[in-house]
Amino acid sequence: MDASTGSATAGDELDLDVTGVAHGGVFVGRIGDPADESGRGGRVVFVPDAIPGERVRIRLTDVGKKSFWRGEVLEVLRASPHRQPHIWQQAEVSVPPQLRPGGADFGHIELSHQRALKLEVLSDALRRFGGVDIPGLRIQPAGDQDRTETFDGSGWRTRVSLHVDADGRVGPFAARSHTVIAVEEYPLA
Repeated sequence: MDASTGSATAGDELDLDVTGVAHGGVFVGRIGDPADESGRGGRVVFVPDAIPGERVRIRLTDVGKKSFWRGEVLEVLRASPHRQPHIWQQAEVSVPPQLRPGGADFGHIELSHQRALKLEVLSDALRRFGGVDIPGLRIQPAGDQDRTETFDGSGWRTRVSLHVDADGRVGPFAARSHTVIAVEEYPLA
């Protein structure tokens, strides 16, 4: 990647400081000139499997859009204090990205911090799209008399989408693909 011209190709690797969270289970970093004309500093890169405050090594996967690029995390160089072992070992960042099942986007983040990040996404959406600012907005876990919340937030999904590939393997798709990742467990359900 040539940072001076902002040109890159899919497959380029670079180190990225993650600065925020976005809708859809992805996190935000910026590359390029921090003093560019936008005042926000560089091109946006969306990546999964990160946490704001971390420095990660990524591989660019989509550089076709003018406004943002996408990448996948290969390695965590400086971890957030909120990082924990993923609740689903198969989705751990040490697993090659193309073999990680999609759908467990926040499983590597301590539960209380997951909720804080989700609240940030919700508050941002309400402000940007609805013009609404609600002071003191908070997320309250759904109460269910028959269910006790798990310490890691697993077991909450009542619906999952599994697929079968041409070889009969069953599982979810890898993130942002139609590749079936065979699984023997699904801790979110």
